[in-house]
Amino acid sequence: MASAMRGIAVLLALLAVAAAQRFSLNGQWTFRVGDNTSFLPAQVPSTVHTDLMKNGLLEDPYFGANLLDAYWIETKDITYNYSFILPDDALYSPNIFLVFEGLDTHCDVYYNNVKLFHANNMFRRWRVPAKSLSKNNTLEVRFLSSANYDVAQAQNLRLNQGFDLPANYSFTRKAAYQYGWDWGPRLLTVGIWKEVYLEYYSTIFLESFSVRNDEVTKQSATAKLNVTTDWRLSANYNYLLVVEAFDGNSTFSTNKSIIGPRVIQSLELVVANPRLWWTRDVGQPFMYNITIKLIRNSAILLNRTLSYGIRTVKVLQNTDKTGAEFTIELNGQRLFMRGGNYIPPDMFMSRALDNPKVYEDTISAAVFANFNMLRVWGGGQFDHDIFYDLCDRNGLLIWHDLMFACAMYPGSQDIYDNIRQEMIDNLLRLRHHPSIALWNGNNEVWIGWQEWGWKNNKTEAQKTLIEQWYH
Repeated sequence: MASAMRGIAVLLALLAVAAAQRFSLNGQWTFRVGDNTSFLPAQVPSTVHTDLMKNGLLEDPYFGANLLDAYWIETKDITYNYSFILPDDALYSPNIFLVFEGLDTHCDVYYNNVKLFHANNMFRRWRVPAKSLSKNNTLEVRFLSSANYDVAQAQNLRLNQGFDLPANYSFTRKAAYQYGWDWGPRLLTVGIWKEVYLEYYSTIFLESFSVRNDEVTKQSATAKLNVTTDWRLSANYNYLLVVEAFDGNSTFSTNKSIIGPRVIQSLELVVANPRLWWTRDVGQPFMYNITIKLIRNSAILLNRTLSYGIRTVKVLQNTDKTGAEFTIELNGQRLFMRGGNYIPPDMFMSRALDNPKVYEDTISAAVFANFNMLRVWGGGQFDHDIFYDLCDRNGLLIWHDLMFACAMYPGSQDIYDNIRQEMIDNLLRLRHHPSIALWNGNNEVWIGWQEWGWKNNKTEAQKTLIEQWYH
């Protein structure tokens, strides 16, 4: 009887998680610095600096000469621990993954004392199968000093190739501004700086959901949206996939039958008399609600909505006898761009996320200054979602650098693969934002190589090697 009841409980638990669920691992962790045997409370997402401040062991480096008392942290290894009880629906789920939205930066992750993976990129999302689960579990993240890693890599390059790079920070995929800039201090953060959670499901998982529109202008009578979904489904089940666009008054809809187990399905949705997304100086930044529904036997198994602005952006670089233009065209209309350079809102990005007013004030200031574009600088971050959401709603276009700035970055297949996944993670997250007008490769890398003396004291063979990293 007990065995039968347990079987029923397992079945009910599996049925409850047909579609993906999340079990948050944010909250009260513990941490220690270096070889210290004492663990202190930490509030994840966080950085070691903010956790030390909350424990009264570090004064805010923003004030007075407190920065001088914070430099020692960058050479220390840091360990974070967490214990939790797994709910039954997750415990019995056939598909369960551990997800870190952001790890800063070099670390080994242990689950119930078993090493799961090594992370080495602050800008990436880490998602791995979580095995060896039990009711009671422990999670440990052992961070290694980025500063020490950078020095070791620089020494290896000098030993093996006979030259140095302009800046050691280029060895680590980490926000360059943390190493100190002409506008900010040197504060090399460490920690679980974004959300961490378990993601689990039994039969239905939406891998990705994207929307693109065909070319539109203000004269367009219709807009064609291409909505692409990538599913993991139980085999041999028939589902109805419904896609809807809602503008506040009218709903435009289409649907198609699909069958598992792996389905990548694109549907075309026609929107009549589209309300286009414009920058705030020439029109309204209108946003549609795009909803997908997965239905089986009249039951809605999954319902997901994202905000989407219908627009077309082109970068015009036409040439004539006097030179070349560089013009942004939005929905067929050329714009005169007015804007500024955007840097991260805090040295401690987890603290910025806890204070949305920081973002709201920044975007309000840009609007007050009559900006219609912000440039995300390559020495900063792929920012939190709130930044892009605010730009969408306020009609501000974004020129977005990739995260390379003022340095020569070493090249190897491991580094290329790491950066490629970094690009994939962030493009998947950000691709639906109408505010992002263009992606730019870097900030002042090639010009530094050509004009800032970085070639000095290098042999022709060394110059050729470095240039090969970029071709």
